[in-house]
Amino acid sequence: MTKRQLKDLDYIEDRIVFYTGIDIKKNTRKREYVYARMVFIKIMREEFNINMKTIAKYIGRSHCTIVYSMKNWDTIKNYEPEYYKVYHYILLEMESEQIFIGKKPIGERRDIDKDILKVREAIKQTIERLQIA
Repeated sequence: MTKRQLKDLDYIEDRIVFYTGIDIKKNTRKREYVYARMVFIKIMREEFNINMKTIAKYIGRSHCTIVYSMKNWDTIKNYEPEYYKVYHYILLEMESEQIFIGKKPIGERRDIDKDILKVREAIKQTIERLQIA
């Protein structure tokens, strides 16, 4: 596992935790954990082209888990709209970061929410200055 792959894995894991509150490395077969792992695996395979062995090692599972997740992605797509939304939120966040920094996130822990809050604060301050004048 390269440093870049590790940064990418950490970045997406962080986003999964942010949106779901679920630790994908936890050793459990509860449905919500399985679905969160499936979202993580789908993003890592499709967007970052990380191989199954590397993903499996990172989440502490066998490569069979990765194969199962990719094979059963339609379960999420068709029957679990919350996790399908998380998948799309993360993809949208990655696209918006590309706009902000001009490239794929590659593990950078920039949080778009913080950037948006800074812009909102700057707008509030400008409005306050205009109202005073």
